[in-house]
Amino acid sequence: MAEASDQESPPEPIRTPDAVRIALFRDWKESQRATFAVAAEYGKWLTASLLLIHGGALVGLFSVLNSLADKPELIAGYRWPAWSFIAGLIFALLAGFCTWLNWSMHSDNYNAQANYAMLTNPEAWLLPAKYSKGILITYWGSILAGWASALAILVGAALLLHGHQLLVWLRSS
Repeated sequence: MAEASDQESPPEPIRTPDAVRIALFRDWKESQRATFAVAAEYGKWLTASLLLIHGGALVGLFSVLNSLADKPELIAGYRWPAWSFIAGLIFALLAGFCTWLNWSMHSDNYNAQANYAMLTNPEAWLLPAKYSKGILITYWGSILAGWASALAILVGAALLLHGHQLLVWLRSS
């Protein structure tokens, strides 16, 4: 039979208001650091992925157009797919920017709410968040711009594969 002393004892519960304030303060500061790291990584990944897709499409498209330099009547058919991929690049940059801005506001909120007076004053508590509307706007802005960038990939591909039929269909509507 194992003795109770062999097992680890549970951590001591926080019993004083001072300890609660200090623990909360440290947690808020750690949350600030974590959200800043998420902002950097997510913004880089999203922007890089979408830029790579649209940039690659444009490089491929311009390579094809280079081979058609002596046939201007064929080049005109590639105008709208090119604009679709350019719009996708712009939306990708906007999505990455909104994502970075959103997480930066989260990080700033954590920094602003972690009241240093909590460490010494028993009456001090968390301060109000600085950003709420801005976080909501940039959150939805990043989602919408990301979806618009992804849609631009589909539109550009559809225009490349079926551009003539799409333009005929649009004109007849």
